[in-house]
Amino acid sequence: MDFEEIVVETERLAFPALAAGDGPVVVCWHGFPDHPATFEPLAERLVAAGRRVVLPYLRGFHPDTADALEYGGSLTFAADAAAVARALDPDGVDMIGHDVGAGMVLQLDRRLIDYLWATWSPGLTLSPEHRERVHRMYGDERYIANSLKIYRANFDPSGHDPALVEFGGRSEAAAGKPLLVLAGADDGCIAAEHFEQAYRGLAPGSDVAVLRNAGHFLHLEQPDEVARRVLRWFDSIR
Repeated sequence: MDFEEIVVETERLAFPALAAGDGPVVVCWHGFPDHPATFEPLAERLVAAGRRVVLPYLRGFHPDTADALEYGGSLTFAADAAAVARALDPDGVDMIGHDVGAGMVLQLDRRLIDYLWATWSPGLTLSPEHRERVHRMYGDERYIANSLKIYRANFDPSGHDPALVEFGGRSEAAAGKPLLVLAGADDGCIAAEHFEQAYRGLAPGSDVAVLRNAGHFLHLEQPDEVARRVLRWFDSIR
């Protein structure tokens, strides 16, 4: 698929992104150690279904924003996602997010990137082109430092943006809107059993599904099934 490179201008930051298609917008946020183009197979299916797909680079993971990650707390990224959504369509957009992990020894040995992909999705064989794309991305020392900053913010409150403190309580409460949660049965990063009680933190009407023969990068491994489920979900919540 051919993506156009765009910049989503928001009040928080200008976010570089890949985009394709026309129609109602679906925004897809990548995780770690990942690249927006991991969504390409899923994006192809969403575009074929009449959607415009926008794949932003997380703050701190593009050359234009590499120095813009002062705080690595999750609220920073939540506020970024909300800002991008408002900029793309004031009436709201559909959104897909993939998990953010961390790499504690990437500066010593970049083979950890291959190890994480192979462990988290043991049934997936990356194409040489995508493997090179991911390695090139995390060959930038700034992205490694930003990955560690996100990880450390999970345990160190000093990594949280004080300007977003008022939203902290809201983020810890149960979700107010129904959400679709998809996981891979063979996920080597977050074991499938951790999703068994996911309903406790979700609004009524939410759905949790664990896909067989899929790992952590399930949208790359099973794009047909993921596309089918997310498109059905988008239609059901309108």
